[in-house]
Amino acid sequence: MAIPAKLPILQMEDYHTEYIGRAADGTLFMAFETFVFSPPFADLTPEQQQDWPAYRREYAVLHLFDAKGTYQRTEAWYGGTTATCDPAQLHAQLQALLAPLGQVTYQDIKVAPFRTQIDGFTFGLIPDPVAQTVSLEPNGLLFMSPWDGEYYT
Repeated sequence: MAIPAKLPILQMEDYHTEYIGRAADGTLFMAFETFVFSPPFADLTPEQQQDWPAYRREYAVLHLFDAKGTYQRTEAWYGGTTATCDPAQLHAQLQALLAPLGQVTYQDIKVAPFRTQIDGFTFGLIPDPVAQTVSLEPNGLLFMSPWDGEYYT
C-alpha cells in the first residue's frame, strides 16, 4: 500500500501524539517535546558517551498546517541540553507555543508529509519510499500500512 498524500495521525492522550488537533480557525497542528543529539555524539567513544546529557538538545516544537493538512510552518524553542534544561520550563514553552492558537480541539488529524530544518537538524514527517513508511523526526515515530493513524516506536 503506497504512502498516502495525507497521513492520518491518531491523537492519543498521554502518548507522543497528545498535543495534536485543530484550532478554531481550522488550522491543524502537532506539538511535542523532543530531542536531538549533537553531531559529534556518534563519533565519541563509549566512555565519552556516558556524558550524553551534555549532547542531547531539548526542544518544544509546534508544526502548523492549513485546514486541508498542507504544511505551513514550524515554531520551536530550544531549551538547552538535557544537562541544563529544566523539564518544567520545556513543558511551559510547549504550552506557550500552543497558546496563540486559542481554543483548540485535540483530535485525530490528516496532514501531508513535510521536512524542515531547526538549528541544522531535520524535523518533519519524512517518507521512506523504499520501506513504505513515514517517520516523525526526530522522534522516530513510525507510520506504516494500513495507514490507520497508529504509530510504532
